[in-house]
Amino acid sequence: MNVETGIRSNTTKKAFITVVIIVALCVYKFIYLDYIGGDDVKRRIYKDYVKTEARIVDTHTSGRRGTLGRSAMWYLEYQNSNGRIYRNRQFSEGLKTRKVGESIYIYYNPNNPNEYVTEKEYNKVNN
Repeated sequence: MNVETGIRSNTTKKAFITVVIIVALCVYKFIYLDYIGGDDVKRRIYKDYVKTEARIVDTHTSGRRGTLGRSAMWYLEYQNSNGRIYRNRQFSEGLKTRKVGESIYIYYNPNNPNEYVTEKEYNKVNN
């Protein structure tokens, strides 16, 4: 009985420590980086990002027209500096609607081109 209790206890301790570490990482990411560090942290992250033009290749909307719950998604296609094509999704910027074929500017991480921000977000942080 004591051996089983000890095993359960060690497993419980390991699970608890794992959960605490995950919560701490989430707090760091979502509270410190996004709110406390704010634009200073983002400015350091975005400093090496590269500007490129992204074309809207498709759109999707959900919710009822004319309601606050309505959202629009743009499907973007863009190239990195090596010419490789990337495709990603982006929620529309506010109430602005765009059509397929229109372009927007984005800034992407050259080390991971799937990480990007819109020009609006980039300028908000850097100005």
